[in-house]
Parts: sequence; structure tokens; C-alpha cells
Amino acid sequence: VSGAYFNPAVTLAAKLSGRANLSTRTTIFYVLAQLVAGIAATSLFLTLSHGKPITLQFGRRVPTEAELYAESCYTFLVTYVVLATSLHTGRGSEALAIDDDSGKRFWRQSDIAGFAYGACQVAGGFAVGHISGALLNPAVVIAFEGVNIFSNHFRGRVLLYIVWETLGALLATGTFMVTNAHLYLHDPEEAAQAASSA
Repeated sequence: VSGAYFNPAVTLAAKLSGRANLSTRTTIFYVLAQLVAGIAATSLFLTLSHGKPITLQFGRRVPTEAELYAESCYTFLVTYVVLATSLHTGRGSEALAIDDDSGKRFWRQSDIAGFAYGACQVAGGFAVGHISGALLNPAVVIAFEGVNIFSNHFRGRVLLYIVWETLGALLATGTFMVTNAHLYLHDPEEAAQAASSA
């Protein structure tokens, strides 16, 4: 229905890479919906916890730069995997073809996208959860910080995660477009030749 991006950084990457049939307006609404959902989660948590803050406790104290680098790297991973397993234009099974209103044809690669997305989140949790909390999603950062702001336990540097997560997503977009250049060639012969040489 929506692509199930759940993540503003991934939604931006899907739009910029052309991997999703999203208009600029739709992209903005998706991002706003994801952020509002984070705020709604904040409100629900505050109601259920009677205003107690969420404390991100890590296994050891690391420099802020390490936290930001960890968030950026694993947001890169999540974004690249979503781009690699989501809707795309190109050759594929006619049984899986979807025509949209603009006449553009899309093929779903497989139903593995959700599993791959979840696996990246789990890998990020195990790999960098003790370093940065493995939030990997600006909407989740907003939710965590929203709880802490309302509880007077503001941890401002976590808001830097949003910048670094977005940077990781943008780097993943560029990397995907370079490593899958055949998807962006309009001549079918050139695309087939580029795909066979890749």
C-alpha cells in the first residue's frame, strides 16, 4: 500500500533514488505521518509511564562522534537494503508487474523486503545498541527525545542523530545508484549490457 518505509530517512532515499513512485508532496506527507506517529508514541508512553523519562543506557561511555558514526553506518545499511529489495523499474515477471497512473511499470523483486529490513534493525541493535542505542530512524529519535523533553530530561546530542541518520541514508542512496547504474539507463539494450557486466 505505502511501501512500509516507517523511516523518514529511508522515505527520502526512496524518493531521491526513484525506487518508489512517490511525488514530492506524497514524500512530505509520508515523512510528516512518520514524525507524527513518533509523537503519538511519545504521548502514549508518557500516559502509560506517568511521565517517567526513557533513559538510554549504553554498555560503556563512548565519544559522541562514535555514537553518530554508528547511527550513520547502520542507517546506511538499512537504507541500502530497503532500496535493494523494494519496488523498482526494470525487467521482471509480468505476473508481478504493477502499472501506476503515469503508465510507469514497476516490479516487486520479492516479498523479502520486510524481513531484510527487520534483519538490519536486529543487526544494528546487536552491533551498535550498546554504543548509540541503535535508533536508526529520525521518527524514533523524535519519539525518544519527546518523552525526555516532556520529562525535563533533555539529551540534546541525540537530536544530532537525525542529521547523521539522514546523511547515512543519502550516502546509501548515492551508493545504490552507482552500484545499480543499469536500473537508471533508459535504453533497454544498454541496461541489459550493464546488468550482465555487473
